[in-house]
This record gives sequence, structure tokens and C-alpha cells, in this order.
Amino acid sequence: MSKWKTEVIEESVEVTTTKHIAEILLYERKRQKMSMLDLGKFAGYTDQTISNVERNVGAPNLDTILALLKVLGLKVIIVKKKEIQVETNVFIRSDEWLK
Repeated sequence: MSKWKTEVIEESVEVTTTKHIAEILLYERKRQKMSMLDLGKFAGYTDQTISNVERNVGAPNLDTILALLKVLGLKVIIVKKKEIQVETNVFIRSDEWLK
């Protein structure tokens, strides 16, 4: 298990590639004991789409990613780093961790 996967339980996670998003979706779906079929049904996508996203096959659009995150209780937060070089980072965080 990679280092960031353990951090996802406790706090936000910096996402740098679509592969990270795919791994987070897979990890969280399994953690919640949800099938691909159920996730797809709740999000409005087929289980084949879920499989493709989790395997990082193709390039899912942002609406698909956001729908899957919402069903899993996660959301995207975009923040600017407070450094000389301005970069935008995307974090995925569960609402329950914000309490």
C-alpha cells in the first residue's frame, strides 16, 4: 500500500495524476464494500465505466469523476500553494474528515 493511501483515512490527499484518482476511487469503493455495479448504479454509469476509471483506462471526463466521488462521500478541493511559484493542487477529502 502506498504512503498516500494511509493518509486518505486521516486527512486530505494531494493528487498529482489521474492514476492517483483511480487508486483513491478503487480504495474507497472497496473500503465501503461497494461493488462496481452498485457504484455505477448510484452514480449513473455502467460497471464497465467504473472498471475503466479504476484501472485508469482512457480519460474519464471530470463529470464522471465528480459523480463517483460524490457517491463515495468524497469531494475535490482546489487550493493554491503559498509559495513563490503559484501552483494549483487538487485534494480529495471526505466531508466527515472536515468536522
